[in-house]
Amino acid sequence: MSLILKPLFDILTGDVSVMDNVLYNYLIMLVVGEIAFRFAFSLVGDAYDIGIISGKSAGSILHWIIRLVIYVAIAYLLRGGIWLYIFVIGIPHWVWWTLTGVIVAAMILVIVLRYVREKRTSENERADKETN
Repeated sequence: MSLILKPLFDILTGDVSVMDNVLYNYLIMLVVGEIAFRFAFSLVGDAYDIGIISGKSAGSILHWIIRLVIYVAIAYLLRGGIWLYIFVIGIPHWVWWTLTGVIVAAMILVIVLRYVREKRTSENERADKETN
């Protein structure tokens, strides 16, 4: 079964890349492949132990399906994370400082408004008690 599923796995994952640098991409995909293998191996072993599957073919098919899903998911999550990092690094520092200043000012404004609202509420309650 591995004679059929391994080439199929290689065909489906051959174009998956995380980075443009070939050496870094190869090293990252090596680690991703190892993680996917170990995770699939563990899950299939647990499935045998529990009794969900029996037989070599069922285990092999399940292993390659899990491995493919994990491999592609991790690869594209890494690709998205790298894209996000490059995007964030590409934004100039003055934008980050301005955004930080606006957020801090908004937080201070919210705190002051809550304090004023609580003060008014407590004064209104006190005035209501005095009139009753």
